[in-house]
Amino acid sequence: MSLEVWGFHHTRCNKRSNGFISKKLDRVLVSNDWLVKFENSEAIFLPPSISDHCPSVVKLGLQALVLKTALDEFSLLSGLLANEAKSNIFTLSLSSTTNQQLINIFGYTVGSLLIRYLGVEGDSKGAKISWSVICLPKKEGGLGIKDLSSWNKALMIRHLWILIYGMNNLWSSWIKAYHLKGSNLWEAKAPSTCSWNWRKLIFLRLIARPLIQHYIGNSSSTSLWFDNWHPDGPLLFKWSSHGVYDSGLPLNATVNAIILVDSWNWPAAMSIDLVEIKSRMPSYNPNSNIEDSILWLSSPNGIYSASSALASLRAPHPLVPWFKLVWFP
Repeated sequence: MSLEVWGFHHTRCNKRSNGFISKKLDRVLVSNDWLVKFENSEAIFLPPSISDHCPSVVKLGLQALVLKTALDEFSLLSGLLANEAKSNIFTLSLSSTTNQQLINIFGYTVGSLLIRYLGVEGDSKGAKISWSVICLPKKEGGLGIKDLSSWNKALMIRHLWILIYGMNNLWSSWIKAYHLKGSNLWEAKAPSTCSWNWRKLIFLRLIARPLIQHYIGNSSSTSLWFDNWHPDGPLLFKWSSHGVYDSGLPLNATVNAIILVDSWNWPAAMSIDLVEIKSRMPSYNPNSNIEDSILWLSSPNGIYSASSALASLRAPHPLVPWFKLVWFP
C-alpha cells in the first residue's frame, strides 16, 4: 500500500519549455508490517533537481520536513523569507543527532529556553519532565494537557463504532458500498489505492475489537466467526481457519447457525479446537424474543464516548498526594 504523500503533487515532468507535461506518477509503497512499526510514517516529494522525477523522503513521525515544506511554499507565494540570524529552534528531550538534523533542515540554530515545572528545572539539553507525564491528568501528576495523538485515535475509533453499531448516515452508507461491499468489517482489507483514513481505521481495529462486546438475543445479526461474542473473543481471531473448517459452517455464518430453540447447538465436534470452543460458551442462553445487543465495554452505559475510548488507550497512573495542594480543586 502507498503512504500518505506531502509536498509536490506532480512528481514527474519532462522539463520542456515547449510541450511541458507534468503528472503524478510516483508513489512510496510499504507493507503492513511497516505500518505497524511506523504507523505515522509519511512520504514527502521534494522539488526535482537532476532527474525528471521528484525525490522522495520517508518521514517516520518527525514533522520537521512537513513544516519546512510549508514554510518554503509560503515563502514562494508571499515573497517573505525567515531571517535565519534571528530565528531559533527550541527542543525538549531530543538527542544531539536529532538537533543537528533540525539545524540541517531549517538552517536555524538551537536555542536554550529555561523552564520550571513543580520546582524542577529543564532545558533543551534534556528536559526533566517527559511529554507523556505532562499529558497525564492533574490527579496523576500531570498538567492535564490533551495528547492529540491519543485523542485522534479515540475519535477515529468512533467511526468503527458507527459501522459496527449499525448507525445509518451518509458516511457509513458510502463505506459499506465502496469499501465493505457486503463483507464483514473485521475481514476488510486496505488496498494499495485506499485513502490514508481508511488504512488508519483498518489499523485501529486491533485496539477497538476487544472493547466491543456482542450479547446474543435472536442471534441473527452477530457474526459467528468475526464478532466478539464468545468468552474467548472472536473465534476466527483465536482459532484461525481450523475451527471454521472443522465445524463445517461457512465463514459468513451468523451465531444463529449454532442455536436451536434458544439453546446452544454446535455441530458434532470434529477436533480438539471445537471441543474447547463448545466447553467455554457464554453462561447465558440466547433469547429469540430480543435483538442482539452491542456494548462498548469502556463506558458504564455501554455506548461509545470519546472520553472512554481515550481512557482505554492509556494505562492509569497512581494518584499523587499533592494534587489538592497544587491545584486547589
